[in-house]
Amino acid sequence: MWQPNEKETNLLRHAIEYHSAEAQRIKAAEEYAEAAAEISRAALATNFNKAYETDRLAEELADAQIMLAQLLLMFPGLEKKMEHWR
Repeated sequence: MWQPNEKETNLLRHAIEYHSAEAQRIKAAEEYAEAAAEISRAALATNFNKAYETDRLAEELADAQIMLAQLLLMFPGLEKKMEHWR
């Protein structure tokens, strides 16, 4: 799984500070909703034996992953709790 390097972490922190933590939490929910919708499209395509190109799915999951990294910065201890539930 992707672990942001120092430069990427600084960029994530900048996004949180620039847009506000609240705005980024809302953006995270939006990105997860887009990823969920794309997962549904992929499932429907395969259920109906249609070809499905994974580029859009990869893009949406990458966006969700970026937002998860920001959430982990905003909520200290969240990653440890996630490990517990995993």
